[in-house]
Amino acid sequence: MQEWILTFLGTVDLRLAVVISILLQVIIAILGIVPSIFITAANVAVFGVMNGFILSTVGEVLGAQVTFYLYRYGFKQPLQKRINNRWFERLFNHRQNIGYAIILQGRLIPFIPSGLVTFYASVSSISGLHFFIASTLGKLPAMLLEVLVAYGVLQLDAMYLIICLIVVVFGIFLWTIMKRKSA
Repeated sequence: MQEWILTFLGTVDLRLAVVISILLQVIIAILGIVPSIFITAANVAVFGVMNGFILSTVGEVLGAQVTFYLYRYGFKQPLQKRINNRWFERLFNHRQNIGYAIILQGRLIPFIPSGLVTFYASVSSISGLHFFIASTLGKLPAMLLEVLVAYGVLQLDAMYLIICLIVVVFGIFLWTIMKRKSA
């Protein structure tokens, strides 16, 4: 998929490539479960590291905001009417500063799906502006890391990538064993 996007973005007019890249990221954000790393990698390959970072960040932030409003108007009222649960009541009525902190933390942790964070925010009482600020601040470091990974993958030989993957998996395995022994 990444190669097709890379080829396509590299052959169309630069302005059209920017628009297509952003639209693809908005669609991925709406879907909520599809990773955007392949778009980020294509942006880095076609536009360079800095421009790829800026373009990917704009696409991610715009996608999150569009998704926030789609989810809010599609899920919040039906959920509030159907679910009578203390946990959901607290979720629906979060104070702005608590919701802001949860969204910021959710964006900073790389293993939490972006769609889950956006869904949480959309059914909470956080305002669109506070969601935008928290989401953007949380996405900046995550996007920087994603761009650096994409750039590294584009620059590395496949053997180096396999070695890095083995080292990471082995490190996680050792960490899990040590954690179990200390518990």
